[in-house]
Amino acid sequence: MKDYFNQLSTKALQYGTVNDGKDFSERLSFLLELVENSVGNDHPLAGIQATPIPQKKPGIFLLGANPKSAQLAANLRISYVFDKFINSDDRVLEEAENVYRDSFPNGKFIISLAVIAAPTQIEAEELAGERKIVKVHLQSGRSVTLQSLEQAEAFGKQASEPYEITEQEADIIAGTPNYVKGILGKLQKTHQVDEFILHTPIEKEEEERFQSFHLLSPLYFKGEIGRKITEHEEFITK
Repeated sequence: MKDYFNQLSTKALQYGTVNDGKDFSERLSFLLELVENSVGNDHPLAGIQATPIPQKKPGIFLLGANPKSAQLAANLRISYVFDKFINSDDRVLEEAENVYRDSFPNGKFIISLAVIAAPTQIEAEELAGERKIVKVHLQSGRSVTLQSLEQAEAFGKQASEPYEITEQEADIIAGTPNYVKGILGKLQKTHQVDEFILHTPIEKEEEERFQSFHLLSPLYFKGEIGRKITEHEEFITK
């Protein structure tokens, strides 16, 4: 029996690892079934369990940057995070929000942003620098975001299909706490955002990264924008 469950666990870990991206919806549905402990008897992995089983089930969030992923999250009744620092097109954000709200009015709509705060506007803009977003677009329709042209070239060469590389300016909100508050407040009002996830893309200056969160913290504790701000950052630096 032990060998049987070991084999089942191995199959579960390998499930969906060899794919062309078209079965993402199926694999996400399977993840939800694992969390809910509701894998059906007719499933190839019937009998599988994700252990240890916590007293409180973890929340499931889908990170995406287009209306298609928003629709998938709505269909599955899970929270949706729009990745605005990857896709800064406000028209796409609005469409994704409308699609999600129309299909799942009570769902949690979150926006993930790149934010840098500093005592002065000039300091913040200097910390932001001239950052780029590099994407590899595969002929099959998939796209992958990477940190540099070198990484993109390496990924493209390993792909088994034709590809194209594009580069664009990174969408970073950089400024004083009041400036950042104004931008977040406008976004919250326009899109009825339930929560913000803040990413601070300061790579080397650890002190400035911590300073950015320190300057933003009053927005959370005073509730000045009416919604929770999640500090999505690794605070332990080795």
